[in-house]
Amino acid sequence: MAAAQHKPGAGTSCICCALLVVGLLCALQEPPPPPTPTRSPRPPRPLRTFDDVKLDSVEEVHAPPPKTPLEAPTTSQAPAPRMTRRPPGLPNRTKVALLQQARSKQTNGAVTLVVAGQAHLELLMNWLVAYERHSSNWVVGCLDSMIAEVLRQKGVDCVLVPNQGGPLMPGLRLREMARRRGGDMRPRASVWESRMRLVLCLLRASYNVTIADTDAVFLSDASPWLSGYDLVASRGNFPEWTAERWGASLCLGLARFNPGAHVAALTKHLVERTQSLRDDQRAVNHVLHEADIAWAPETSNGKLLFATSTTTATGVTRLVKVGLLPHVKFVRDCSHGTRGAVVVHCVSRSVDAKHDALEKAGAWVLRDDWRDVADLRHMGVT
Repeated sequence: MAAAQHKPGAGTSCICCALLVVGLLCALQEPPPPPTPTRSPRPPRPLRTFDDVKLDSVEEVHAPPPKTPLEAPTTSQAPAPRMTRRPPGLPNRTKVALLQQARSKQTNGAVTLVVAGQAHLELLMNWLVAYERHSSNWVVGCLDSMIAEVLRQKGVDCVLVPNQGGPLMPGLRLREMARRRGGDMRPRASVWESRMRLVLCLLRASYNVTIADTDAVFLSDASPWLSGYDLVASRGNFPEWTAERWGASLCLGLARFNPGAHVAALTKHLVERTQSLRDDQRAVNHVLHEADIAWAPETSNGKLLFATSTTTATGVTRLVKVGLLPHVKFVRDCSHGTRGAVVVHCVSRSVDAKHDALEKAGAWVLRDDWRDVADLRHMGVT
């Protein structure tokens, strides 16, 4: 009997079918892959440079803001709310009064802002008498109603500084009520934070803004020194780390902010940093350090000079150009002499010490009987 013959290829087909069935069964029994874990948003960076501060400009309306770690959304939940900060603006009545005074006092779009309280009344009057000898574009910020009343009697207008003698900043009323209930009698905000808010308001109105302390006395017109840079400042040696790292620091006892989008961004960030550090000079030096400012060296070791500097030093970040004025013309350490100085700002602590230092430097020009004189123009010594 002949052997049974099978069709060629039948066994191979059966094996293929069997493997296909086994593969399908394995695929059906394989557990689904675990879900991808949801990434939580990264914590915010501990320090921000002023590059990260969004400008209040028209461009923001048309361009969506870039995503930052503070804004990174997740797939499982809504973005966490941001930390609440005091807005960098001013109460409306303060803004109106400030811009009205700037409009009436400005010279070629430039104003010089000086802020004082009752304790510094004589220093302020000496400052005004000296400044009036060559310029009249000053704007005064009053820290309390007492000095405002004295100035009013002398025909000197001033703007009540918010958070000090004037109205509270927007959003601070509840916090201030809680502060009073808790017995905390510290100032509601630093004077320097309030001054930076005034600067920001004036910058947004396109003014060139010079700021000066009441003991930074102008012996001649400083305006030729204050252009050509986004930010210009006199030299100091505070905070302490600046002397070791740079050789000198920016001193905001005398500084000029020239208008521009990047300067407004810088100043807006300075308001925030001054709010946390409670000192504008600490803030400006920290902010520029964070922005990796590069200084043109003045010494063989690559650092800046302080008391022996004779020319303006230049520093640059990615966005702004900074000028550091020569100490020989804008004197901070009066022990090195004040001959030929444009501005004298002697290092001293108390009001009496400031008076004595300015008198010794030849920068005290206020008459002893100034309170009996009605007109500011006649209060100076002859």
